Amino acid sequence: MEKSQLIYPSISAQKIDHWQATVAEPLSVVLFWIYLLYTVKLIRQKDSSNLLPTAYQWIKLLVLTMFVLGTVWIATVISPFVWPTFNDNHYYPSEVLLVILIYWISFAGYHRTQMVYVETVKAGSSSLDTLTPDEIAVCVQKMQEAMESEKLYLDPDLTVAKLADHISLNSRQVSSILNQHLQKGFSEFVNEYRVNEVKQRLLASENQHMTISGIALDCGFSSQATFQRVFKLLTQMTPKEFIQSESRKVKN
Repeated sequence: MEKSQLIYPSISAQKIDHWQATVAEPLSVVLFWIYLLYTVKLIRQKDSSNLLPTAYQWIKLLVLTMFVLGTVWIATVISPFVWPTFNDNHYYPSEVLLVILIYWISFAGYHRTQMVYVETVKAGSSSLDTLTPDEIAVCVQKMQEAMESEKLYLDPDLTVAKLADHISLNSRQVSSILNQHLQKGFSEFVNEYRVNEVKQRLLASENQHMTISGIALDCGFSSQATFQRVFKLLTQMTPKEFIQSESRKVKN
């Protein structure tokens, strides 16, 4: 920057290096530790009973690793003042540790994600062990009635918990029934009803004064972008293409 005259001659590269070593990096270490300690505080306040054991152990191990990294970083910053070094050799231990950390997060993180997924599926299966096939069929009927008759899908803030409370089940049972018996996730289940509602309203003459976006929001979609993506996914066409297709059918 100095050679290309992007900085003033009075601000030399040596001064920038000096500010980096004496001000910027020590401040970065302080902020890192403040953030890390605040993270520990939040973890202790969090009710870990809602987390799967594997996920909770992963979080604790990751935080412990951050403590090791933070300690090495402190030593890296202090070492030049205690033992003067040359060519920034004191950074090598922390840089090697960062490389190891990146690979560890990549491989261990992927492996543990698979473990959490398996545990989630097992937990979902066990939550249905207390229900008979007839009771599960009744639950499916209740969920469908909540959508078709009461139109819960019109609520843009609808969640699994809200649906579960409405039909007197717990969230895990609702998710398990959807996944294992209807082969759908919660979002897919709800959005199918929303898209069907949008299709009906787009063709209704009393809604011709409304925009497509306005109709989508009235049908429970939280944003235009989400609506466009979901509509195209479920119908294989855009809303405008759907209107044009239906118009041609009427003419024919």
